[in-house]
Amino acid sequence: MLSHALTPGPLTILNDKLERLLHLDFNESNNEQCFAQLVSQRHDFIVEYLTQLTDQARSSFVSLELVSAEQLTQRAVEKRNEIKQTLSSLSRKKRAIQKFK
Repeated sequence: MLSHALTPGPLTILNDKLERLLHLDFNESNNEQCFAQLVSQRHDFIVEYLTQLTDQARSSFVSLELVSAEQLTQRAVEKRNEIKQTLSSLSRKKRAIQKFK
């Protein structure tokens, strides 16, 4: 879960969209682009939000947000590995088909 106790409403919405997207197949045409766009929006929101917080609130938010960012990174790496495996499998199948031509 990307949201935590100090996640503001607009960030919760972005996090929820990212969570749903991470459960979809990235082989679909727009999913990878949408993911990149949402991650960029999330980053921009967080950078702006941090400027509005007091030092203590910023520190608390950042400590929780680092955990969320790590989870997002891990899930993105998992998706990347799934895509690499799919591409590798397709490449092997293509070579096998070419052998029989």
